[in-house]
Amino acid sequence: MTPRPNEATTAPASARTSVRAGRGTTRRPRAASRMRLLAASAAAALALPLAAALPAGAATPHATPGVFIWQGAVPTLYGGADPAADSYQVQLPSSVQGPVSAVLAFAPNQFPSGTGTAAVAAHLHSTCAVGDGPYQPCAWQGGPSDRADLNGFLRLQLPTTDAAASLLYRVRIAADAGTLPADRLVGGWMELSGADGTVIGDGVSEFGYSGGLPPADRRGQLYAVDTAGVLWRYESTGNSSVPLRPRVKIGRGWDAYDAITPLGSTTADGSGDVVARDRNGVLWYYQASWNSAEPFRPRVRIGAGWDIYTSVVGTGTRVAFPGQGDGLVARDKQGVLWYYQRSQSGDRGFEPRVRVGAGWNVYNALSTYGNGIVARTTDGHLRSYTRSSVWEGPVFQAPVDAGGSGWSGYTAFAPLAVSGTDPDALAARDASGRLWLLSDQAGTPQIPADPHLVGGGWNIYTKLF
Repeated sequence: MTPRPNEATTAPASARTSVRAGRGTTRRPRAASRMRLLAASAAAALALPLAAALPAGAATPHATPGVFIWQGAVPTLYGGADPAADSYQVQLPSSVQGPVSAVLAFAPNQFPSGTGTAAVAAHLHSTCAVGDGPYQPCAWQGGPSDRADLNGFLRLQLPTTDAAASLLYRVRIAADAGTLPADRLVGGWMELSGADGTVIGDGVSEFGYSGGLPPADRRGQLYAVDTAGVLWRYESTGNSSVPLRPRVKIGRGWDAYDAITPLGSTTADGSGDVVARDRNGVLWYYQASWNSAEPFRPRVRIGAGWDIYTSVVGTGTRVAFPGQGDGLVARDKQGVLWYYQRSQSGDRGFEPRVRVGAGWNVYNALSTYGNGIVARTTDGHLRSYTRSSVWEGPVFQAPVDAGGSGWSGYTAFAPLAVSGTDPDALAARDASGRLWLLSDQAGTPQIPADPHLVGGGWNIYTKLF
């Protein structure tokens, strides 16, 4: 996900110049610095042509002193894929009071001939939020506008909110396949207006578009072991509505294991480590190869004695402190949960176990999920345990109930990060063999949302991870 910009008390120098000043000459201030920003983002992998973004003949607005606006990481929209995350940090002086409105605007002269902004707007879909508020639908528009200076522009009206010293606008943007005929960088600005409609400030707004798949390191994958012990890999498409590409065979012999778990996220570029316990209680480590065709290096023996545990589950990697990720939890037969932190010595092993707590026999299923695990109770409730970001503190934050008691209908769970903006998705198989995808609920502390059907026939697999 795109990180939120740093909430500094002073804006970076690149944010302090009105981007609309001098638009009559289609000036693009700070081009070098913004291209460096693009190079630092995921969009750097694309050869995106930079088109003129500012319109000719527009008057320079009055900008209120002390108003600073700057964009977070430049998002790249992949046609037909899940939404990309965008954000804008706004700093306002105390003289700005009452409601403020904001709009993103992009000049029509940077779109290909014959591709009108109304047609582009029809293929863009967004939800918007201010601060920590919930995401709400917000519509793109193109063509005629009730504002003469934005007539013909591609534009997105952001939610109106009350002025404050610091505002954070969060936007998710999805593009249909074929929105634009070629890859490109689209440049414009975010404009902020006061209660009387007077423009009080503006800042750069850009997004990249690509008609191809999102990069492999931005797409997850799902592994499955069939009844013959063959391991299969399902690569994500980056699109939650059709989340998986056709399966690819990895190799045989995986029925030697009675427990397999990823230590963190596994992605389509062949990254992500896995551990597997054989039927003699020996735990083996499979290091990622970064080769999607052969995603694991030869296994390395960690040690014996792991058959004292009834469940072994990885705990994810997206934590606040380096070195806290890539661990696993193991539940013993008495219901005590133990945590094993990955060793930092490079020996592929784990640090001595740490007791998490007792009473974990109330759960009949555990699975890696996002930045932690999910656990299902014997009466069908699902609880999400997010990793703690407190150094040397508890392993997990307090659990959050996913709602309802209907989770007993599922026979298997597995993490599945369809895209970089949906890293907390969960795959779940029901008793009839149908696979469901549950994205994370927007604005919640890592809770699966309502299920979306992926397809049937998944009962041919004995394990999913």
